[in-house]
Amino acid sequence: MITKDTFVVSEGAKQPTMATVQSAGFDLHSLFDYEVGIGQTAVLETGVSLEMPYGYYAMVCSRSGLAAKSSVFVLNAPGIIDADYKDTLKVIIHNGGHRPFVCKQGDRIAQLVFMPTVQVANALKPAKERSGGLGSTGT
Repeated sequence: MITKDTFVVSEGAKQPTMATVQSAGFDLHSLFDYEVGIGQTAVLETGVSLEMPYGYYAMVCSRSGLAAKSSVFVLNAPGIIDADYKDTLKVIIHNGGHRPFVCKQGDRIAQLVFMPTVQVANALKPAKERSGGLGSTGT
């Protein structure tokens, strides 16, 4: 089950929140101020890590308001966060708009949706331990 204890929030970071009772995802907030130029991509820190229960994964998804109003979206949406990933969450943002995207500390930058995982036996290759993020399990 996903609870408030699923989130580990570092100093200065904002607890992920659900906008309404029936929201599917938790809003992720920027840890720092950023400016992403026109046509540029940036990796934004959230200061949040996860302690997901076995059998779940999370997806980092774009916020519809940012995409519709500013043409700013999560580049690899959905970004997949495996249950064994323990580092802080980062959001890969792309600015496809016509003006720089200015983000202040605490602004909502993406949403995090949790889903159950179907475990598949991996007889071809042994599993390895995770370290790092953004491509840490291979090319």
